[in-house]
Amino acid sequence: MSAFQNFTAFTARARGGFARRTATHVRHYTSAFAIAQKSASMWGVRVNPTRIHRGHEAIVFETLGSPFRVIKVGIKNRDMRAEAAALTEWNGRGAARLFRFDEERRVLLLEGLRASCTLNRVSADEAARIVGALGRELAINPMGDYRSTAMHAAELLNRINARNKFSRQPWSDLVLNQLADITRPLLVTERTTLVHGDLNPGNVLSRPGGGWAAVDPQPLIGDIESSLVPVIFRHRDARLEGLGQFDALIAAACDAAQVDIERTSRWVALSAASAALFWEVEARRDGPAHSARLAATMALAGMA
Repeated sequence: MSAFQNFTAFTARARGGFARRTATHVRHYTSAFAIAQKSASMWGVRVNPTRIHRGHEAIVFETLGSPFRVIKVGIKNRDMRAEAAALTEWNGRGAARLFRFDEERRVLLLEGLRASCTLNRVSADEAARIVGALGRELAINPMGDYRSTAMHAAELLNRINARNKFSRQPWSDLVLNQLADITRPLLVTERTTLVHGDLNPGNVLSRPGGGWAAVDPQPLIGDIESSLVPVIFRHRDARLEGLGQFDALIAAACDAAQVDIERTSRWVALSAASAALFWEVEARRDGPAHSARLAATMALAGMA
């Protein structure tokens, strides 16, 4: 199939199968496909126009033929350089292997992993242990420069204060003050290790030969604990019905990662409170917003 036929097939799918999406999303798909085709041609691989996965700031295409690879295209002006640098440093150890990086077009050629084979297929307890072990494996001394987890903590607190004004269920001043208090120790870190930044269950995929690999890093320097947070409240089976189960998930992740439970709880409270407002105010998705709000509330209650 020629590049033109590939593009025609993809465009038809975008206008049909994705008809329920906005015109902006369709433009993102078609533009990303054209970009992926150019990089793929340079690398000697072919894009599969019917195997497409969309993330918040990237679109991923599977390739045709063997060996199986995936092509990730950054959208919304996402800068892919930090991700490419981190994946290069990990070199396949605990994370998807990076084979090529087209910096000009913001395109990555990655190890072929199936987007359907995520940590959501295992129990929440097992997912927490796997994420903890991956967090520890990925914590290496970096060669490059990355943002610090301390800077990330300050940004999360600022986002909470900004978005809270538009929430239907705003955090009270008491909660905001408590969040500010528990964030204070996170604004300083002496650690110099490279961490993934977002080990949510959807970002950990199984490898065909066994084991797990992280994808979509938001690399940071500092606290491993900052990367463990999403698995506590974003696993599809993590029904946080009480502090007992909540504490058990944190303990499982921290034990595998060999990190401090109290510092992890601080990160959970801060990140979950921020996520709750993002899902409600920006994404307008009540389900994830509720889960994140519940996790933040439990973390705050446990530290009171």
